[in-house]
Parts: sequence; C-alpha cells; structure tokens
Amino acid sequence: MERLADELPIHEVARRWIGTCDPDEAVAQIAPYLDAGLDHLVVHGPGHDQACFLEQFCADVLPRLRARRAS
Repeated sequence: MERLADELPIHEVARRWIGTCDPDEAVAQIAPYLDAGLDHLVVHGPGHDQACFLEQFCADVLPRLRARRAS
C-alpha cells in the first residue's frame, strides 16, 4: 500500500488529502464530506507526535465543525 501511495503523482495526492495549517480551511475542505453524509473521518498529522496533532485538531477544528453542524 505504501509503495502504491509513493507512486502517485503529487497532483493525485493533493486531491486525496486535506492538507492545511489553517483551521478554517480545514473546515472548508471537510465540509463537503459532512454534507455528503459522512460521519466518520480519519484524521492524521504528518509528524511523529500524533497526540499533539489530535489535541490541536480537537481544540482548533472540531469546535468549528460542531458549530457548522449546529447551524
């Protein structure tokens, strides 16, 4: 699987992944999936400290997603 992923052209990778440091941009890119009815998403940070990434995601992105859903 990793070998196949490594063989993808960069424009294919960019289409398949959400990559941003801006919480508002993350919400904007996640929104179409939520609008399509998905309610389970996998989030992963590219670094080695997944706990830190998930804490930051929960602090910065989840509240915006929840507010969007409530409106």
